[in-house]
Amino acid sequence: MAEIDNEIVGPAHTAAKVEILAKMPARLGMISMVAIGPALLNAGMGVVRARVSFWQGEQELCGHEVLLHSMSVRGWADEVKSLIAGKSERDIICFSIDSPELMMTAWRYSVDTGNGPSVSYELLIALAAGVFDPSVGIGGGTGPGVFLCPEPEMLQQFAQDLLAETEEALEPQPLFGRKTKERN
Repeated sequence: MAEIDNEIVGPAHTAAKVEILAKMPARLGMISMVAIGPALLNAGMGVVRARVSFWQGEQELCGHEVLLHSMSVRGWADEVKSLIAGKSERDIICFSIDSPELMMTAWRYSVDTGNGPSVSYELLIALAAGVFDPSVGIGGGTGPGVFLCPEPEMLQQFAQDLLAETEEALEPQPLFGRKTKERN
């Protein structure tokens, strides 16, 4: 599970969790459109079903299942890495619209304090409002979410955990519980 929080213990603890549940099945040789909410994605291009939840203290405030496109997750991990390394052309990155049910935006701020630059990060993670009512569609605006100010290592770890779980879910599974032999 990919999880990021505000590093506070107790009732003020705020967190976002993304758990990859499964790869969405695709039919061979065809475009395989899948949906569990308002978004319609091509499962043949690597789509996973995930559960996104927001927490306050020990209580889950909100959670819902969404579809995530593997290209969105890979792009997000790469962009977070570039943002933290200071190699991004912009100081703001957004999760790809290829996965419109989950909205993530990260900002990098650099302020000269007189003793050299001070860098900080902000992260907004939210669900699309249409996830809760598909009749609203994707254009229904932002639903519930959390706003955090993570350390760069936490932001990087969150992106890498999300990528690793997505890649693991997309790995081909052996037929009938047997491992497949590698061909030479």
